[in-house]
Amino acid sequence: MVGCQKQLLTGFAMMCCGMLVRSSCRAFLVAFCVTELLRGVDSMRDENRATGIGVGPGRFVKSDLHVHVPVDGVDIPRASTSYSRKEGGIFPAPVIPFSRVTGTDWHGEENNPGGEFGGRIITWDAVYDQSCSRWPKIFDDLKDQGFEFVVLTTHDITPPEDKQQEMIERCRNKNLACYTATELRHERDVLIGSRIQYALRCDSGGAHIGWDPLNGWLKTIQHPNALPSDRLDDEYYTHRANSSGPTVTGQEAGTPSSKDDRTTIEIFADWSAEALDKSGVTPDGELAGVLTSEPPGYTPKDGTAFAVNKWDAALSRGFKIWGVASGDSFAKSGQAVQERRLESLQAEWNASVKANNTKNMETLAEFIRSKPVGAGYIQIWLPEEEELSAWNLMDQVSKGQFYAVGNHHIGTSTVDIVSAQVSTDGTYTVKLASGSHDVTCEAVTNHGRVVTLQQEGADFSASVGAVCGSAGEDPFHCAYFRIQCKRPAVANPRYQYDFNYAWMQPHFLPNYVELERHFSDKPVHEFKAVVRKNKNAMQTIHNAMAKEVMQWEEASELEVMRTQCKSAEKCTAEVLKRAIQNSDQFSLENWDSRLFEVELGIDADVDQV
Repeated sequence: MVGCQKQLLTGFAMMCCGMLVRSSCRAFLVAFCVTELLRGVDSMRDENRATGIGVGPGRFVKSDLHVHVPVDGVDIPRASTSYSRKEGGIFPAPVIPFSRVTGTDWHGEENNPGGEFGGRIITWDAVYDQSCSRWPKIFDDLKDQGFEFVVLTTHDITPPEDKQQEMIERCRNKNLACYTATELRHERDVLIGSRIQYALRCDSGGAHIGWDPLNGWLKTIQHPNALPSDRLDDEYYTHRANSSGPTVTGQEAGTPSSKDDRTTIEIFADWSAEALDKSGVTPDGELAGVLTSEPPGYTPKDGTAFAVNKWDAALSRGFKIWGVASGDSFAKSGQAVQERRLESLQAEWNASVKANNTKNMETLAEFIRSKPVGAGYIQIWLPEEEELSAWNLMDQVSKGQFYAVGNHHIGTSTVDIVSAQVSTDGTYTVKLASGSHDVTCEAVTNHGRVVTLQQEGADFSASVGAVCGSAGEDPFHCAYFRIQCKRPAVANPRYQYDFNYAWMQPHFLPNYVELERHFSDKPVHEFKAVVRKNKNAMQTIHNAMAKEVMQWEEASELEVMRTQCKSAEKCTAEVLKRAIQNSDQFSLENWDSRLFEVELGIDADVDQV
């Protein structure tokens, strides 16, 4: 549609110019028309390049595409609510834990060979899992952090359209632009028969998807590295570290592909980082993210809060997807994080409980339970002529007109971008705000290969020649490049989240079209190499898939029976299923309702039907 509009604009401008010249109209009108023509032609050069943010009149709008809010009809548990522990005892109120650590009164489990969390998988749970903050706190915190646009998100439950409009109206009354989305968690929808198979899969499209129910454009892979099973296969890093040069196939498990139909990926999601460094335990270096790579010259392997390599893996197989960041705000923090916060407020909490001060207890509970806002977000470029509206801002996101910010240590100095643009010769230049003396930037191309950039004044620039070098045997060793910048957020940083970041969107080179074509018929592996090479694991998967097919067939049969049995008395699903399996000439007209008064499970009785 955008391309069509540009062609129409160009055609109209040419016609306009011709008419103006023939009629000897005033010179400034001719100049205006020629300018519009040139603008139209220039904008058609490359529709897919995310260039020009911070160029010309306009401003950046601080935004977050993943902000959790309450759901009508699903009440936030009272501050005094307590949950049982799996190992015995209870969690102290007001902590709301994750389902898997609660007792059997709050969730169910089944054996799950090879899966996450000790070989067990949750089959049901009743633990609250929506926003842990109420609307007043949500709006106050967003305003305090300077947000102007957010996407209001619910877990699994998509509110009716009128309720979504009510939420948007709430925002409007607070001078905030808002959009709505649902975080769909695929593990909640998997049939029992395929749970084992699902747990062994590496979901390249993301187990959690931020989906836009209003227009269907936004499909964000959310916190993609939170589950070990969904992380980029170690095989990717092994292939990248090949001594004779990278042998990445683009089919390594966990690599997002165009088949997944996603638009954006959270390359930073503070949900994992918060749980690692605020739980009172020294984090595991690999989970927190080491600062060096093997071999040198590549982005380090992603810590759980990051998915930069996953992003580059997708881009490197011809899948254009924009990189975003989020704090997963107002959803519940990990129980260890909540318990630490409770400890810091224990005296005030005890005093409120003793005085039965429910208002203060609820206020404290919001702080203790909720993830804070501002740890990850995006800065959307809004041209001066555009109104600050959700529609215009989402349109800018769809074009990649923004940069992403990782800011785990809220309140520390961020990486502030003044502009990022690509010149006509392909040079990508990022201009930093003043006071950025401790910021470093680098260009990143296929498979996360890094080229360090030198600062010139406030600018960091990367030319095609400097990033790509001479052509090698691999025609796709450099089909795009992007720029990322960071600055220390703490003294003596040890982990990836000890820096604050700014990630610019990629600039696609002419050979990217060939890259897309090359991978169009090459699917990504569903299972990691360690699973594919394990005969027992693959047999388990085969059995689970066979069971899933059988369940699908049974469900289809039951649906047929429900349709045919609407008028039959005492028509039960089990009786009908067994009856229909024993007769090829089964029809409602031949049924006798008395025959359905049999006791279930007695074959002799069922055989009469």
